[in-house]
Amino acid sequence: MSRNAAFGCLGAAVLVLVLLVLGGYFLVVRPIQSFLQGFQAPFAQNGQQNRQPPAPRADVRLTREQVQDFVRVRRDIRAAVGQDFAQYENLYRDFVAGQPPTTLELVALLRNSGAVITRARTAQQAALTREGLTTGEYANVRREVNRTLGVPEIDLQTAARSIQSFQLPNFDQVVPPPNPANRRLIEPFLNELRPTAPLGVLGL
Repeated sequence: MSRNAAFGCLGAAVLVLVLLVLGGYFLVVRPIQSFLQGFQAPFAQNGQQNRQPPAPRADVRLTREQVQDFVRVRRDIRAAVGQDFAQYENLYRDFVAGQPPTTLELVALLRNSGAVITRARTAQQAALTREGLTTGEYANVRREVNRTLGVPEIDLQTAARSIQSFQLPNFDQVVPPPNPANRRLIEPFLNELRPTAPLGVLGL
């Protein structure tokens, strides 16, 4: 009798463990994978699946043409995000207010973002090609635009990878000042760039 009870308890424990593992995969791991794959979608379509967008240069002088190209690319990205933009506006306001999301809130956001990021990155890549702007040039302009707008330098891709590795994401709230010359080039476009500032939090 006691042996049967022991086997019954062991079986129940194994079942609970399996359910936890499956739940963790479908509720956390799989949504994060989908989110990260969304950033690689345009490169995968071009046979460049392992290629990573370049990091912004530490110090760069922008041109007016690059800023104008950036504005047009951002316009296309905003259109691709569509009605889903509202959830990223809320995320942006929280970061600006010094209240980054909890890990659970971030996982919930990432769970709903895979398809959105794929659409946005595909639109971005098409617009970059049309404007003749490289991903590196775009990253340089984005960084200076973020700094001019006071957008925290948040990298949700790194945060997603941290959660995927069962680590807590580290959100750096420091906003360094932009290059003064770059600020002067960006300021005439602030009225259009300010409403799309939440895209900067997504690295778009």
